[in-house]
Formats: sequence, structure tokens, C-alpha cells
Amino acid sequence: MKIIRPHHTLLVLVALAATAALVAFLFPDKGIALGDVKLRFKPWFAAEDTTTVIPAPDIDAHLAALDSLAAEPIDTAVNYARKESIASLQFANADATSLHYFFRSLEEAANGERRVHVFHYGDSQIESDRMTNVIREKLQSRFGGNGCGLVCPLPITGSGNILQQQSSNWKRYTSYGYDNGKCKHNNYGVLCSFARFTDVEAASSDTVEAWIELRPSSMATARCKQHDEAVIYFSNTTSAFQLSLVAGDSMITSETIMPSQGVQSRRWSVRSNSKRLRLNFRAVTSPEVYGISLNGTEGVGVSNIALRGNDGGAFRRVNTSSMQPVLDDLQGELFILQFGGNSVPHLGGESSAYRHGQSFGEIIRRFKAMRPQAAIIVVGPSDMSTSIDGIYQTWPYLEQLNEGMKAAAFAEGVAFWDMFSVMGGRNSMIAWVNHNPQYAGPDYTHFTPAGARKMAELLSKAILEEYDGWVLGTED
Repeated sequence: MKIIRPHHTLLVLVALAATAALVAFLFPDKGIALGDVKLRFKPWFAAEDTTTVIPAPDIDAHLAALDSLAAEPIDTAVNYARKESIASLQFANADATSLHYFFRSLEEAANGERRVHVFHYGDSQIESDRMTNVIREKLQSRFGGNGCGLVCPLPITGSGNILQQQSSNWKRYTSYGYDNGKCKHNNYGVLCSFARFTDVEAASSDTVEAWIELRPSSMATARCKQHDEAVIYFSNTTSAFQLSLVAGDSMITSETIMPSQGVQSRRWSVRSNSKRLRLNFRAVTSPEVYGISLNGTEGVGVSNIALRGNDGGAFRRVNTSSMQPVLDDLQGELFILQFGGNSVPHLGGESSAYRHGQSFGEIIRRFKAMRPQAAIIVVGPSDMSTSIDGIYQTWPYLEQLNEGMKAAAFAEGVAFWDMFSVMGGRNSMIAWVNHNPQYAGPDYTHFTPAGARKMAELLSKAILEEYDGWVLGTED
């Protein structure tokens, strides 16, 4: 038997390493395509740095410094003092007047004169009430109000505020995504989705029963667990249906609702802080249920509306006539539109990314048309990282998309909050992932609960600082 000595093994390893080094040196920088697969060598300078091209910022120091970044107070067109920093709301020409009606509404709500609703629309970054729960907590603790806002009849994820169950015959239809949940009309409603318990196409003569049950989560805040009223919004009642509401063990109401067109609602006073609400349905043909509202009759309500995988385009496929009645009924006075991230992997160049960001102006105009007096805050995308040549770094053209969305907000006279810069800018996502505790997950895209809370606290702070500046100006 031939003996393989250690120096023979060493020589083979050296030869293999030299061969690999020679191939890597001669290999084209852009790689070689083999069908749908591209072969590339990791660059030599990435051997030691497997995380980022540019060192990620010190996130703790960055976040701690945000409070000290405010510039000297400046006078706006209405002559009130504002502080501006990287974490502030931004406006064209520093003109924040688009928020003033919302601020007056907050004061009236705090005085018990009315109620105000905030609609937080976004992508999967806000799913399960992430970020929204902090905004709701901050606003309700300061201006009053209770309840968790709108509840989807058939959610795709759970919520930290509501424990929800429903019968298995519900089906979800959306204005976005690639599933088969589409219908011939575009009356998808305020959540850009609705649910039915009979098929939207198939006719039937059989009576069908369905139910939805809601209970407050132990993780919800005390205010969020309470509500003064329950409201159900629905449409397209082509045949009569029976609806009943049970609170705890008590039957609150039962009625037969006749066929009609347009958005309808039923409202019930439910002040007993019931541990359980159950809606029972019985019909041959299901109505299209848009949502269930659990709110107070005064103070501030906040709804979390997450459109997974969407960049805001979902609104283009929704008839505003199916949204506006709900926005009016709940008195929506602030829309937070947090999108952009789902566009990032599909951007093809700097100029096209900027133009795509600018196109968000169409979405802003839709909301302005429905609620002309309401305030709008556009929240740009967070930093997101992808592996390029084996090195995690900010996605190409993300910064141009962010600037385009900012330009759209300024052109429409609404506020912009630069989440990318607030995070720390380019390559900051890496530091959020590596933070202890983790502020972002291993996909280098989504915040963890801790990171979402940190970001939401900064956004809430920016809104309330703007309010405080407005109050200071009105007292002069």
C-alpha cells in the first residue's frame, strides 16, 4: 500500500490553491452566464470584509445623536418656530401648513369635541400592527381615544392587539398580489381587500352561515383593549342577509339587511369592554365585507393597513367610491403612506428609479381628492441590503427612489419622513441587523419588533414635535 506523506498533501493543496487563484484572476469581472445561472468569483478584497463595502455606522451613537442634530429654529410662512433635523418631518420650503388642520383636529379631539382617525398604510414592514401600535399608543395617551381601529375580516397575519377567528368558508379578494383573489369590479374598499363567505362568481340557492369572532389580546395596551362602538362596513348586497352581534354571552342585535348598492354600515354601542365579540352571518349570497371598526367616539383612532408585497400600486386598482365613505365616517384626518421597499429589487437605473419615486405623486393625489383637508405623511423606504459580489450593501438605486418619493411629496405639498436617513443612510441596515438586540432580521429588509418600535418612536416623535411647534406658534 502506497503511503501518502504530509508533504504530498501540502503540495496538492498548494497546487489547487494556485489553480483556483489563476482561474479567479483570469475570470471575467462580470462573470460567465450559463443559461439562467451566472458564475462569478468573490473579489479578493471581500476576503476580510464579508459585511459591507463602506463601514456601517455606529447605530447607537447615530440614534443618540438625532436629538442634537436640530438646527436653529426657523420661521415658516406662518411664522412659527420649527426644529429641523435628520429625524424631522420635511416639507417643501419648510412649509408645514398641510398639517395644521390635523393639529386643530387633535386639540378638538383631546377636548372631547370630536374624534380623529389616522390611517397607517404600508407594506409588510408594518404587518401585525408593527410601528402602528407605537403611533397609536403615543397619540391616544396624549389626545385620548381608544380601540384598535379597522380589523380585516380575513387577515393574512395575526395582530398583537386582536385575537381573531372566523369560519373556514371566508375567502379574501385583494386589489394587489398574484393570487386568484380578484374580481371583475374594483370596489375593494378601504383595506384594498374584502372578504366573502360565498364565491364571487358562483350562484347558489343554498343558505350559508359564517361567523367572525374578535377578542382583545393580552399584549394590547389598556386603551387598545377598550372601545365604545363596533362598526361593520360592507357593500354589494345583492340579496338579503341576516346579521347578528353577540357581545360576551349577550345578543346585542339581530336584523335582516335588504339588498342595496354602495358602501353600507351597521353601528353598535358596545361599552361593556366585552371579552368577545361575535358577528354571525346567514345568507344565500354573501355581502362583501370591507372591515370591522373598533374605536372610541372621541379622541384618536389609528388603523394599521398592511399591503404585503405592494409598493402603493394597489390604490390604483381600487375605486375611490368604495374607500371614501369609510374614510369620511371615521373622520380620517391623517394618512401615513409608508411604501417603496417592494420596488427596490426591480429598479433598473438611477433615472428610472427617481421617476418611479416621483410617480408616487399619483397616490398622494388620490387621497387628497378623497379627503382634501386631511394631512399626508409619506414615509420613504428603509435601507435594504443585498449581496453584491458576496458583500452585503445597500440595494442599487434605493437612494434615487427615496429622493424621487421625497420630490413627489414636496410637489404635492405634503410631509416626507426620510426613514432611510433616519436609520443611518447607506449600509445602515447592516448595523441594524448586527445590533444587540437585533433591530432587523437576517433578510436585511424587515425590522424586528425591537427595530420597528425604535423606528416608530422616532416617527411619532417627529409628528409630536411638529405639533408642539404649531402650538407654540398659535400662542404668539
